[in-house]
Amino acid sequence: MAVGLKSVFKNPSWLLRFKALVYAAALFWVWLGAAEGELLPLFAFLFVASFFYFSSLSRAILLLPSFILIVVLSLVAARLTVAAVLAGFLFYVLIALKDYFFVNRQTWHFVLNFTVAAWAGVSAFIFPEYLPLLGLAYFLLLYEAVRSLSVTANFLFGFVGATILYQIAWALSLLPIGFASQAALAALFYYVGHELMTAYTAKQFLNVYALRLATIALLVSTAVFLVSDWAI
Repeated sequence: MAVGLKSVFKNPSWLLRFKALVYAAALFWVWLGAAEGELLPLFAFLFVASFFYFSSLSRAILLLPSFILIVVLSLVAARLTVAAVLAGFLFYVLIALKDYFFVNRQTWHFVLNFTVAAWAGVSAFIFPEYLPLLGLAYFLLLYEAVRSLSVTANFLFGFVGATILYQIAWALSLLPIGFASQAALAALFYYVGHELMTAYTAKQFLNVYALRLATIALLVSTAVFLVSDWAI
């Protein structure tokens, strides 16, 4: 048993999986403890998440927005089994990115960034009282995305983008199409905004690319509206 654990800790891949599994298990314990009003599971979860994340300070500041949002979203949806699985996966991707485990880090960072944004959108539309916080989540994620491409990224740039996306999300919340369609459209517009901002930051912005994104947005949004269950 001891030899097996030692081999796990020596293998970076298995160590990352072990951390993600412990994170998900700690989150599940939070859900079990919530029924009894216990605070120990919550403190244990926060300690585990912080310890695993800050055990290596490499890129800890750059990816801090994703870490904070993953922890918060995990707690919001702690009672859902699928949330624990998703949280464990995202935490795995997060620490793998932070520790330079992935070769294609830019692709995985997009996967992390977009999935967290989509999860934040779903949570905000399921629990409308959290909708005002969606703008903050968008800002943190967009700023992290552009900062990963340029250390001189403008703070105001991310703020304006997040404000526009939040206004779109607020407008979507007024439509009687159900939270799933609202979240899908919010994720779509976040994707478009993210791609435009990162392309501009990386100095790869092309009018043809913008037109392609607009076409995708039009087609997908039309499809979502058509399949939505309008409660009028």
